Amino acid sequence: MNTKSHIIVILALLIGIVSCRKKEAPVKDDIPSLIIGVDDNSVTKMVFPAPITIPVVYDSLNLYGVGSYALDFDLDGENDVTFELNLLNYDSIHLLNGGAIHPYPNLALKSNGKISIIKETEIVYVGLGATTSLDWLKANSNGDEIANISNWSKLNEQGIKMWHDVPLALSHKGTWHNLDENKFIAFRFADKLGWIEVNATNRKRPFILSYAIQR
Repeated sequence: MNTKSHIIVILALLIGIVSCRKKEAPVKDDIPSLIIGVDDNSVTKMVFPAPITIPVVYDSLNLYGVGSYALDFDLDGENDVTFELNLLNYDSIHLLNGGAIHPYPNLALKSNGKISIIKETEIVYVGLGATTSLDWLKANSNGDEIANISNWSKLNEQGIKMWHDVPLALSHKGTWHNLDENKFIAFRFADKLGWIEVNATNRKRPFILSYAIQR
């Protein structure tokens, strides 16, 4: 076989290898959208027989209370998302002796990086023409569409606030602070979309009602 024939064979092999590689690693960008509240065979839905409350334990001074509750979507024994609730007993606030409150009451959603959520960013004026931004977990409504092209943010152990009671923040207390109906958390878990239904009308005693995830 002459040199020209060798070159033709090598080029043919390279073209074949590249073609195979293109077929081996398709990018999954065709996840169908999901309508919040849907209950059909496109989702696996879990409705808790009794609404889940977050158990809160107060410290020895009965001043600060903290509680958490986790969900495991794929039932692998690892927490996929955790609700963390921090409360303050204002009847014991005199024990601070004028000291600063830390932490202020809040409800946050945390994860170990397994899920992504949709956040809302609020621009807050802090004086002298300066601004800062606050990120909140978006409160979705029944019937909203969760699209794969949504602006997803990876959720980590630091978490994202649903609401907080910081006096200096004035009216900026979060998307879940003053609600009169159930709302939903949209999430992406691996290559699936889902939602969690939460009743936070009493923000200091929220109820986790149900969740659903695409099959």
